[in-house]
Amino acid sequence: IACGQQEECPTDGIAYLPHPDCTHYIICVNGEGSEAECPRPLYYNPRTEHCGFPENVPECVGGTRPPNNGTTTVPTSTTSEDSSTFPPTEEPTLEPSSTETPPTNTLTQCGQTIKADSGFIEYKLNQNYSAGELCAFIIRLDKYTGCDFTLESSGVGDSTSDTITIFRITDEQDTLQSVTLDSINSTAYLYYSTFVVVFKTTTNGGTGFRLRFESQHNFSEKVLGYPLVFNNQSKVPLQFPLNPNATGVAEWNPIVLTSGAKLITPPVLDFELVVYDYFYSQNCSSWINVHSFDGTTAMFHQRICGYRGQKSVSFLTKGLFIVVFSRVPFRQKIFWDPSNGLTLISKQFNKF
Repeated sequence: IACGQQEECPTDGIAYLPHPDCTHYIICVNGEGSEAECPRPLYYNPRTEHCGFPENVPECVGGTRPPNNGTTTVPTSTTSEDSSTFPPTEEPTLEPSSTETPPTNTLTQCGQTIKADSGFIEYKLNQNYSAGELCAFIIRLDKYTGCDFTLESSGVGDSTSDTITIFRITDEQDTLQSVTLDSINSTAYLYYSTFVVVFKTTTNGGTGFRLRFESQHNFSEKVLGYPLVFNNQSKVPLQFPLNPNATGVAEWNPIVLTSGAKLITPPVLDFELVVYDYFYSQNCSSWINVHSFDGTTAMFHQRICGYRGQKSVSFLTKGLFIVVFSRVPFRQKIFWDPSNGLTLISKQFNKF
């Protein structure tokens, strides 16, 4: 139980719970709670499950939320019809980008994700960044596919070493397609509807940026999914599917795992991801793809599917992992044991 937690976490899946301090909230992952904080000056809104303006959270008076009387229930995260900015999946490691209120549908902290057809990433705009950052965001278009990206503002000092890279996330068993925006007003177009944006720094000689994204308004149906970014996720293994008892429901989850939103540097040798595969998938119809990005080079490691007798597979990087988990529903329950699935464990790998 996290400090200040008033409600018990659900035992399965991902859930967001309110905190007595309106600027905080609780993230539940398979029954374990951890505390996180909204960007200033926003409050956590349990009705929308994301951080919003204080005037939209009337129960908070003076920044304090009244005790839960047990008559309301906070639902687990679902895909809604409205644009949604999801809080980072753990306590943010870096400060907001600006003291001014950012535009609507704006990501400002490492680890935030958004489901919207247009919006911004505004990270440390007009603020100095530090060397060794590896800050990831996930964009999932709401109703459409195909997206234009424009770097509207940037104070990056050396665009050859401090880079903004956009990855297109697909089902392909190959290196993820990506583009790098390195100058103000530079643009790029990427097809499909899910993207990971990574800001990597090796110097401290600049300030942040504002990136605008806007869909091409080509309608596309979406599979239910939860975009997730985990920084320092090592205490609690991540288990998929997130809702194992939801039989007959497809699930498609893009997941990013980092080591504190930073590059791996000595004395740490590598960042390790361990995958435990517990399920049987006929014809490899449900699977997990493992990719990595070390800040310079992207790599496709492996697709994992089918029963391996609880055998683990380990991967190493000096950057971050991008993982895609896809589950298709089966008519016969024999093909999927709801109590089993995949487990991910990430940790730093040190040489002693």
